[in-house]
Amino acid sequence: MAITKRGEATATSVAALSLAIPKPTGAVAGDVLVAGMSVGGPTTVTPPTGWTAIASPQATFDTGGPTVYGAYRAITASDDATTSYTFTFSASNPSGGGIACFVGVDTTTVLDVAASTVATATNVATVALAVTTVTAGAWLVGSVGANSTSVTFTIPAGMTSIWFAGAGNKTNTTDYQEQATAGASGDKTWTLSASRAAAGWLTALRPASGAPTAQYARPTTDVTDGTWTDQAGGVILFAAIDEVTASDADYIQSANATTTADVSEIALGTITDPAVSTGHIIRYRYGKDTASGDVVNLTVSLRQGTATEIAAWTHTDIGVGPTTVAQTLTTAQADAVTDYSALRLRLSSVKV
Repeated sequence: MAITKRGEATATSVAALSLAIPKPTGAVAGDVLVAGMSVGGPTTVTPPTGWTAIASPQATFDTGGPTVYGAYRAITASDDATTSYTFTFSASNPSGGGIACFVGVDTTTVLDVAASTVATATNVATVALAVTTVTAGAWLVGSVGANSTSVTFTIPAGMTSIWFAGAGNKTNTTDYQEQATAGASGDKTWTLSASRAAAGWLTALRPASGAPTAQYARPTTDVTDGTWTDQAGGVILFAAIDEVTASDADYIQSANATTTADVSEIALGTITDPAVSTGHIIRYRYGKDTASGDVVNLTVSLRQGTATEIAAWTHTDIGVGPTTVAQTLTTAQADAVTDYSALRLRLSSVKV
């Protein structure tokens, strides 16, 4: 199962004994949370109950640190009512960081490899880290901090930024990258805009094994009928096309000879995010009722809510049916789906 990032949330504090970071929006049981933060030092960070430390390297060049702390948690149902997670410090210090939420991570063995760490004893202009993954499709996650809020980071080539957060002379950047093939990551180098005391860690999240369970989002509700009807002239459309095995005993039909588009839209049943970008298939059957007569074009589109079109397919001068098709979403189209409870099929027929 491929890993994806669901979201993130950040927090900062100029000087305090703790840092409360909001739970990322949409995080649900089965997801994995990863926290990364920079804290003034020397500081011992204690995570909330149920979190496991990743690493806690501290720059020793000066007394300010930073300590760059990381931890993870596999979400359970007990997190449903949780709105934030508080990390406590052994001394009052400035801090900045966040929590990222990942889908498709192995919740039993979250880390594919132990973290690699750096803690400088001098001011530096770069921080380089590397790990060797053991599972294909692992996601590298790295967190680097510097003893300054004026410094900026150029993150390693190929990595994607999750956040840049800082307060009170402590700066944190946390970033990720998929590593499709297991093995050495090579050096991942963060470049600082000015030499500063710095520390950081790099690890990898292990993808959950096995293929996701097949799910089927069948028609459940009419959103709009247009002038479409069922085979008997009725106006409840979804019930005529919701069968598990295709049957031509019932069907829906557009009005005859419409020179403007006749549009119907039908809501699909709620499914859960499969956390993969492949294997999303839209199946339907279509056709005209007679071989001759009007030339009719049909457009079938998958939509998320009212405004977002995920994909569309146009069939021109359709013939006598039924013709069965299976449309496979591209990776980009599958990744564009963010709410699997709001999917709809829109059918638009027009005489040309």
